[in-house]
Amino acid sequence: MTKLKLLLKNPILDSYKHLLLNDGYITETLGYTLAIPNIQNKPFIFSCFALSVDGKLYYPDVKSGFNIASCNYHSTEKERKADLFILMLARAMSDALIVGTNSLRNEFGNFLPDIADSNLRNIRYNRTGSLAPTTFVICRDLSNINFSDKMFSNDSHQVVICCINSHVDLDVLPNTYAQLDFNNWMIKEDLKLKNILICSTLDELILKMHKVGFNIILNESPYFHHQLLQLKLLDEIWLNYSGSYIGGNLYGLGGTQQPFDSKSHPDCELLTLHTVGYNFIYTRQKILY
Repeated sequence: MTKLKLLLKNPILDSYKHLLLNDGYITETLGYTLAIPNIQNKPFIFSCFALSVDGKLYYPDVKSGFNIASCNYHSTEKERKADLFILMLARAMSDALIVGTNSLRNEFGNFLPDIADSNLRNIRYNRTGSLAPTTFVICRDLSNINFSDKMFSNDSHQVVICCINSHVDLDVLPNTYAQLDFNNWMIKEDLKLKNILICSTLDELILKMHKVGFNIILNESPYFHHQLLQLKLLDEIWLNYSGSYIGGNLYGLGGTQQPFDSKSHPDCELLTLHTVGYNFIYTRQKILY
């Protein structure tokens, strides 16, 4: 991986003592030592997305979010690889990953939580003993899930399907899925390879995840990104801005949900700003409530 050029580093980062993946490869690539604040009463939760310069998540003809980088034809290969590296780094440091069924559908069933960087994958494995974070798929209706997709059917990925709906039809579940009792879930080790969990609300799920040992949670769902902001649970957002312009009425973050108003809304404070060339910027931002 080519070293990213660090243009800005917020001094507040010097007070972050909870070091993550403290490795020379990462420090050299980023230009600083990766750390997060030590939070006691909730997990550290952050989102990671690539956006067009006008804030769109996808193109009308190709809805995969990965194309925001790959279809920037004026960017260099190093810039596109840097976008991917940021996401892989986010996955490498996380205990769990949140995704929604709309995102899975937009990725045409090809979504996998893999870490496509051998150095990061090895660093993660040496720290955690696992090659990828546990994936929490949040849904209201199991009919929105294609159980033949790789993530749901193979033996390589630990998956927890979280239904925020007490009336969900469990008859459609493959027999490889174990139902986990929400109230009696006490430790991470209670999880099987494939799991189903029923809960009432998103914040109830998040607090339970923290209680059983998921302390760092990466969100890759634009829908739940907005909900986490509304619940004041999101701590940071890692945004990579492609120089590509899309326009039109396509969704950006939180595009289908109730907007915040001028008197009550979160703000963002830059923590770091990176570039490689001139067609992308890579940001790490703190959420202020």
